[in-house]
Amino acid sequence: MENTDLRQGHQARKWKQDSQARKRKQGTQDGKGQLMNDDGDSDLEPQIVFNSKVRKEAYHDVVNFTYLNDCTRTEDDCLQFCQHYGLLPKTIHCHKCGVYLVKLQKNSRGKKEIFCFRCNNRSCRASMSVKRNTWFHQSRIDMKKNLILTYMFVMQADLNMAIRETSGPSFNFLTTSTETVTDLYTQCRKVCAESLYGGNDSWQIGGTNYTVELDITSFGKREFVVGRQVQTHHVVAGICRESDQCFFVPIENLSEDDVLGVIVKRVEQGTIIITEASPLYMKIPDLGYRHRVSTNSCFDKDQASNNSTNLVKATVSSMKKHMPTNVNKKNINGYLAELLWRRQNKDKKCLFVSFLKEVARLYPGL
Repeated sequence: MENTDLRQGHQARKWKQDSQARKRKQGTQDGKGQLMNDDGDSDLEPQIVFNSKVRKEAYHDVVNFTYLNDCTRTEDDCLQFCQHYGLLPKTIHCHKCGVYLVKLQKNSRGKKEIFCFRCNNRSCRASMSVKRNTWFHQSRIDMKKNLILTYMFVMQADLNMAIRETSGPSFNFLTTSTETVTDLYTQCRKVCAESLYGGNDSWQIGGTNYTVELDITSFGKREFVVGRQVQTHHVVAGICRESDQCFFVPIENLSEDDVLGVIVKRVEQGTIIITEASPLYMKIPDLGYRHRVSTNSCFDKDQASNNSTNLVKATVSSMKKHMPTNVNKKNINGYLAELLWRRQNKDKKCLFVSFLKEVARLYPGL
């Protein structure tokens, strides 16, 4: 009798499993990611639409905030996302025996799970973290929070918005600190500086028969001389009309030697330099340049359009709108590099993907 009951129970469970399998084959997915049968019933267990196989095919060159959240739900998803855009290596060579390593494994270290390449050579067995010498190296925050904060930087989100979007239930009910956001934003500005200059400090703009408009501006002014005292930074700005290349160089003192030193370092000899009438520019012809004085107030329209500094003044005005008024002296170069990088990449299809490509180029990993 007991054997008969066990046999019937086993047959009932098997029939139920076969019935669910048939429903899955016949069912279709609705917009919410649930499997539905032909009758429209959604009594089946909900399935995640963005599994690893689908996501590998769904990667594209336009990433918005919703798509980034869908692609970084788990650590495995973050790993695949970073490997696709080059932030993490897919394969490496063992640093001890030189064996080609492809497979990754998880190593538990305290409460964290670390992805590592494990050497299969029995005489070696070396283990190397996949984050070594990458954008995530020595980072105390997880990959998902790092990616979202990077996205917030590219989208010019303020500190409060970045903290709000990287805190709460999706991040183990932890609140992101202001120091974390500030440090990552500073690291992102270093990427912008490396992307522009590439470690080459001898680059110049202009050339023979090229025209460069020059102007001296100040960042950090108080509006109507009201409010607390802020530090003022004097910046020499120059832009080439033909190539649209520009530079913004801060100077210590508003003196003739500092201004002429920036011109010699950043503008090629033989260039036509247009400036306003000022004693700071009187010695420009002695340095091998062709100097013209701005005629913005000239009544001759043709002459005013040729000898004007409207282009550099418009560029400076647009950049000042995105520059904070209380920038520290040691951070002014980073903010200027960020503004120049945004100006250079303003026509990109997706600014976030372009930034990830620069990160992957500067931090290739092992």
